[in-house]
Amino acid sequence: MAAKAPELVGSVNQAFLAGYLHGLGSDHTNAVLAPRPDACCVELRGKGTAGGTSEAGTTCGR
Repeated sequence: MAAKAPELVGSVNQAFLAGYLHGLGSDHTNAVLAPRPDACCVELRGKGTAGGTSEAGTTCGR
């Protein structure tokens, strides 16, 4: 499905992770859409660092 509709899958992943972080009560991390070729399109980024956000990791990668 990700190959056929990457925008849809990315949006679902972002919404899922944002809800998960909200449920955990996280005030320091955002789930951000960041599509790249051959990699996941959602990154978890910390709030309040230099430049506003910092990359903490991706939900998956190849």
